[in-house]
Amino acid sequence: MTAVAATATPAADMPTLSALADIVTTPAPSWTPQTIGWPVAAVILMVGLLWFAWRTWRRYRTNRYRREALAQLQQWTIALRLPDSSAAADADIASRARALREIAALLKRVALSAWPREAVASLTGNAWAAFLRASHDNRGAATDTIAALVTSAEYRSDDSLCREWDAPRTDALVHACRDWIERHHVPV
Repeated sequence: MTAVAATATPAADMPTLSALADIVTTPAPSWTPQTIGWPVAAVILMVGLLWFAWRTWRRYRTNRYRREALAQLQQWTIALRLPDSSAAADADIASRARALREIAALLKRVALSAWPREAVASLTGNAWAAFLRASHDNRGAATDTIAALVTSAEYRSDDSLCREWDAPRTDALVHACRDWIERHHVPV
């Protein structure tokens, strides 16, 4: 007999595979919260998210008139572009004057959408310009540009209106109108 055979254990002492048991593992940790604080925090978070979504949706709906007015202002801005030739300039005076008057009317429609009709509909001239200044934070040159348009656009001839409102002044007017439409304050 060899030394290796003498040290080997007999086959009777070895357990069979059927006698072996699986290794016992601990159960996986539960993903459900174990304390009341987590469900309460989840409910508070959900209520906060729903409130934020509702406020955002309401603000979006409330500002619909602003988005529509900005789209119309963009259309009239295209009509205000100065033509390259003087022959086209003569033909374009009527469309530019119409665009300037429509911008003034657009501001009135925006105000009628936001304020009660009784407060806005009867305003003209300097009273209308004062209303526009009072309803906006920036009471500087921007609102003065708008005031110059709304006080003079109605009663001037197309030619004199277009001469007064050259390209730089028209650009300032469009910027001021866009700013007023976006930022005017509506009383709650």
